[in-house]
Amino acid sequence: AMEELMMQNPQLFKPVDKLWLTHSKATLLIRTGMQTEDKSNWLDAVALLNQVIADAPKSHDLFRLARQDKMVLLVQLREFKQAEKMVQELLAMGHSLPAYVLEARADALLGMGYAVRAIKIYETLFQGNPSSTALRTKLLMAYADHEQYSAAQQLLDAWVEKPIKGDFTLTQQ
Repeated sequence: AMEELMMQNPQLFKPVDKLWLTHSKATLLIRTGMQTEDKSNWLDAVALLNQVIADAPKSHDLFRLARQDKMVLLVQLREFKQAEKMVQELLAMGHSLPAYVLEARADALLGMGYAVRAIKIYETLFQGNPSSTALRTKLLMAYADHEQYSAAQQLLDAWVEKPIKGDFTLTQQ
């Protein structure tokens, strides 16, 4: 619908608006790929993000966002070295990394065998979000990969979940 509107009224839109639409399509493909685990969605998203990166002004937020999203996507595609290279480029440009990019970076580092560096990132993220089961699991895996079994056990011991009990209405509490 938005593409149609842009074609019918081109005078209302700037070139960057089309790039935002392209970025939006890419993020939709990424989410769809995550849900379906269909690699073709991710590859199509990479192509769209490459287009945004090539055409967006380097000082525009969209340029940074597209690079961040591409980096996370490269981790999903298990292209860890390429993902880390993108992180280094983002940092060299003076960009700080949001939590989702830091988590993907830690995933990439762990995938490349740099457990110590991954652990540092996971620990920092987990301190900021101690209720995240995903971060706790990733941190446990990183501890195990680095043979830090006592740290892994401490993390497990601190993992207290409320028991789920049913009631007569067949709902859970």
